[in-house]
Amino acid sequence: MVLCPPLGMEALCVYFTYRVLAERLAEAGIAVVRFDYDGTGDSAGDGEDPGRVEAWERSVSEAVDLATGLGAPHFGLVGVRMGALLGAAELARRGDAEALVLWDPCPSGRSFLREQRAFRMVSVGGEDVGGEVQTPGLRFDAETVADMERLDLSGIEGPLARRLLVLEHPERVRSNRLARRLEAAGAEWTEAVGQADLLDPPQQRPAYASIDRIVAWLDEAFAAAPLPVAAPAGRSAADLSKAGHPCTERAVEVPPAGLFGVVTEPLDTLRKPEAPTVVFVDEGNTPHIGQSRMWVDLARSWAELGYRSIRFDLSGNGDSPPRPGQDRHEARSPEAVEDVMDVARAVAPPDGAGVVLVGLCAGAYQAMEVALEHRVRAILLINPSVTFTPIERHRPDRRGPRRAVQRSKPWFVRLVGGPLRWLVSRRAPQRADEWISALETGSWALAVARRQPWIPDVLWAAVQRLFLDNTPAASFQRIVARGAEVLVVCGPADLAAVSLGAAGRLRRLQAGGNFVLDVVKKIDHAALLVEARRELKAALTQLLTRL
Repeated sequence: MVLCPPLGMEALCVYFTYRVLAERLAEAGIAVVRFDYDGTGDSAGDGEDPGRVEAWERSVSEAVDLATGLGAPHFGLVGVRMGALLGAAELARRGDAEALVLWDPCPSGRSFLREQRAFRMVSVGGEDVGGEVQTPGLRFDAETVADMERLDLSGIEGPLARRLLVLEHPERVRSNRLARRLEAAGAEWTEAVGQADLLDPPQQRPAYASIDRIVAWLDEAFAAAPLPVAAPAGRSAADLSKAGHPCTERAVEVPPAGLFGVVTEPLDTLRKPEAPTVVFVDEGNTPHIGQSRMWVDLARSWAELGYRSIRFDLSGNGDSPPRPGQDRHEARSPEAVEDVMDVARAVAPPDGAGVVLVGLCAGAYQAMEVALEHRVRAILLINPSVTFTPIERHRPDRRGPRRAVQRSKPWFVRLVGGPLRWLVSRRAPQRADEWISALETGSWALAVARRQPWIPDVLWAAVQRLFLDNTPAASFQRIVARGAEVLVVCGPADLAAVSLGAAGRLRRLQAGGNFVLDVVKKIDHAALLVEARRELKAALTQLLTRL
């Protein structure tokens, strides 16, 4: 079976679910090929290269060729969203597939672009210019838009597969034309259970019920005597020079937990022996390519400047195994700090002087935690998030280091907690956990500041000293005192989380020369717009090269 991924933000959401599906199929005796389209994920190429649709179709064809070359007598394909549309077109061209699973398929390229444009407008804004279409994390130029609009699942001619399963999103309206086309092909229909949560970026909740249905259906479709397959010989490194990036990349396993990572190294002619190694730290449960493929783009562009880097999956996420007692696909786990420390130790000398940690949001928080304990050359933080409720609040058996998490002082929580619980029970009992969390983490201060912008920073400075522990500025001070440089890049919407009540303290840190706060006006929290990522990339590169 070949698993065709969706595009853009949806590909990040489905990444872990595809891993679980691949594992389950392998347990059932079915060999699986997972891949990234040209210019996406870890594959060579760039998302804004010409001929995108043709390159994606060629990627599907090459993945199917790889699968059929393994030696199994039959093959099939699973595709989610745009992956279903691209995969169906390839199987119709071949005409010899045994099984096809269309998982919440996009009826057409036009419908995908329309949905994603609307999602972008309500989430991060931005404009389309000159026939292009921007979606969260991707921009399709006019040529690509025209090519995508010609893709239509109901218009695909030829046989799709001998057996066809369609997992239908319960909230999407079924097209009569598409239904007739698939029913004529002998489609079996079932519900894509949990699809809304799977494709919701903050949740990315694995669709285990849909996985169970697919595995059972394919196990029946491929009921036959087992035959051996010959896995292709792996390559130790891939040279990306022909794709325009003068570097090599190789997959690695980081001990002792066996974390999966990808090392990007400059060619020998570009190598700078004195340059630090960059470690990219994921936020939440995003896989190692980063939001909008940002880690891949930075790793390859910085290799051209002579920097070596590693991007990796946190334990239990992406392609990394969980640690003992850890849940899979978990965000902000206490084990993540140990993950980053293991990678830092693996890529640099024991003194840590050759490591730069780069993180976004929760990944920036993980970098701060490590820098408070393990010596590093510098940390480069993008919109750092230090205000959240740790998992340990509900799982006391999962204790871990939390040196950088902002929290209200215990005496203040004890004083206010009782009256607050009483008030919430009367006015908004369904929000009780949210209000108590805001009290404990100190996020109440930022919420008040946003509603009352007239309150001067000097007053917030007093509030922080009296009521809060581990504020971002205090953590920055401690990290700088340990000899590391702290480089922070924020968008306007994320600046207050770093600077509230700390203007004077941050100015003094900057005057010391080991701290930089750079405000990039265009970036949203996750840099989902192309222009924002370009500005962010320029700012990060400037900060890295100053070290």
